[in-house]
Amino acid sequence: MKRSNLKPFLAALLILLFGLGLWNSWRESGTLLKRSMAIYGPDPALKSDQTYSGYFSAKYHYACTHSWVSEDQLLIHYNREHNELKFRALRLNLPTRTETPLPDFEKLVDGKNEARPFLWLVSPDGRWLLSVREQQTNAVFTVTDLNWTVAQLWTNRWMNTRPIWLSRSQGFVEQIFDEGESFARLYRLDSPQSERIRLNVEPMAAPPEFGRAPMAVLPEASQPDAVECVSFEFAEWKTTMGKFAFPVPSELRASDWTLYPSPAGDRLAWLAYYRQKLPHLAVQREFPFVQAEPRYVGCLWLSRTDGTELRALGRLQPGDEIRRVAWAPDGKRLSFILRERIWVLPVE
Repeated sequence: MKRSNLKPFLAALLILLFGLGLWNSWRESGTLLKRSMAIYGPDPALKSDQTYSGYFSAKYHYACTHSWVSEDQLLIHYNREHNELKFRALRLNLPTRTETPLPDFEKLVDGKNEARPFLWLVSPDGRWLLSVREQQTNAVFTVTDLNWTVAQLWTNRWMNTRPIWLSRSQGFVEQIFDEGESFARLYRLDSPQSERIRLNVEPMAAPPEFGRAPMAVLPEASQPDAVECVSFEFAEWKTTMGKFAFPVPSELRASDWTLYPSPAGDRLAWLAYYRQKLPHLAVQREFPFVQAEPRYVGCLWLSRTDGTELRALGRLQPGDEIRRVAWAPDGKRLSFILRERIWVLPVE
């Protein structure tokens, strides 16, 4: 082929390869929703969302969310008005799609309630509600059943940390950094006393599953590109803790990821967002008229608790953003909020 004809040929080949790349990217995007089923919505209240922590978490972090309270029922609550502490709460029956209002829950979290909690979390098995309210410089941690009967109550100094439910719903834990020391503050449902356990220990290799030992993923790891977990052995008068670590799987290291342990502590769901090479171009009326913005694509993954056997559950379309991933108590489904709807995805 003559040199003069080579350049147009190479240009056409590059355009073809580029087009095939875009086609393949488009074909693979959106597979997550194709495998999922919308079970609630559309509801505009599920669109507005902000994420905060600490004292203002009830005002912002819980603008809209959902939790499983049984194998076929969801607790859904969201802000009736933006930036206001006025919530709607309901129980959704999945097989029948019927909605049951929850006025007692609405009164509990309403801004007019002087004893309202600023944080609340449903346990992985859907049986317990953990709420946290302030008491001067302390925080009162209360666990009730869904009929508002108190099962356990603790008072501790508020350390601006988010409590994490343990797998198997046997208690919850906080990861705390204070005066150069890292420790876990453990709350067992069978004990009125919290326990302080040092985290400044060398971690062991994480197992592929934790069996019957309750576990939790720590929000912060001591090493980059690593995940650290803790598990506990509950004895009548003493708790033994094990600390474990594993490297983040290579498929996820270039992403911004969040972890969700299964209720039984035998699997991990990963929500990862990858920055795309091609930016999103937004047209605007003023100079420079075209604004290049980063574009991200999300993906849900599933793995064992040591990061092995990683497999993709599906990809999102560019620009889509999932909120509030939750496990069903049976560990067979995941749910999430997207496009003003709540979706359910089978994982087995």
